[in-house]
Amino acid sequence: MAAPLITGALIGGAMRAAVAGLGIGVVTFAGVDTLLGQLESRIDTQLGAMGPLYGIAALAGLPTAVNIVMSAYTVRLTMAAIKKLRIL
Repeated sequence: MAAPLITGALIGGAMRAAVAGLGIGVVTFAGVDTLLGQLESRIDTQLGAMGPLYGIAALAGLPTAVNIVMSAYTVRLTMAAIKKLRIL
């Protein structure tokens, strides 16, 4: 009779940790993604102000490279927040 209670407590604790980790991860990701999205928008605006050079930069893939770097920072900062809070 005690076995279902013990397994229920273990599963309940694991589920609580998973849900808490998911919630913190989503909130952190949303905040960091918004912040870096604004930074990316400013970078894109500055590149657009260059006029014809923007076309060359776009052909070279510079906007895509900026997007990849910003995405990597978003994931890195989210993982650091999760580790710092010791959720996973």
